[in-house]
Amino acid sequence: MNSGTLYVKNLSDETKREAIAVIFKSSLPTVTSNRDGQGITYNCTTSDIDIYIKENIGTAGETGFTFIFTSPVGYNFTSISESNAQNFTQVSTGSQSGSNGNIKNPFTLLFKNSATFSNSPNLYYYKFTAKDNRFPDYQIDLYMQIPVLKGKTPCKLNGLWAIPYTGTWTQAVNAGNSAGDSWRLASMWDYRVLVGWTGSSYNNVDDYTRRTFNADENYVKKAFILDKRHWSSETVADDGSGEYARVLDVYTSTAGAYGRPLKIEQQAYVLVHN
Repeated sequence: MNSGTLYVKNLSDETKREAIAVIFKSSLPTVTSNRDGQGITYNCTTSDIDIYIKENIGTAGETGFTFIFTSPVGYNFTSISESNAQNFTQVSTGSQSGSNGNIKNPFTLLFKNSATFSNSPNLYYYKFTAKDNRFPDYQIDLYMQIPVLKGKTPCKLNGLWAIPYTGTWTQAVNAGNSAGDSWRLASMWDYRVLVGWTGSSYNNVDDYTRRTFNADENYVKKAFILDKRHWSSETVADDGSGEYARVLDVYTSTAGAYGRPLKIEQQAYVLVHN
């Protein structure tokens, strides 16, 4: 919104005038998101809006982000111009709400299931057309400053990016080997880093004592599946059978232990990236 003052004069006596405050409604849409204040920031210009997706608890574990255009006339999504943006994302249009002069149109930028990247790509342009041709069209220029793995954003816990899944040990190993882009199945050391067990007192992975994590529990909830055992890339070398693998048991968001279940069990695992 912009404002100013309009002066109305008396034609017979121009020394007499009345000041009238005037507010002009902007023809450009206002853009907000479902994660404002939680890792999403903006830089608006007259032709587009630069949107930055940054590391934050609010941007972790997401398959997409919703942006709401608020405008006098409403907007339609029309196209994506750049090839990476086309390959990595798609746009879903929500239901319009509000009334004339204050119309809200939600658009969700969804990551495709195949989308995997960690090089902070600039994805552009997501083009939107005003529903009244007297108003300007608009576009989003998206700056991804966090990675995506198979259509989902990870969380960053104690310096490592992490995303949890479920499966057997063999499925976990295969997932780590096929993830690409330097993602890997977490080792026991990776788990120790994630939960803050890097001191020498945590070296004995055959000590199955329950211990307290040294990590932000809100991030633990994003990096792990609570009340699950999490496969590592390491087998138990001294069991003779080769049927066991090492895990991190995550009991709650604040405590866990080392373990060694049978590889055939359906458990959880975490893929990590430096």
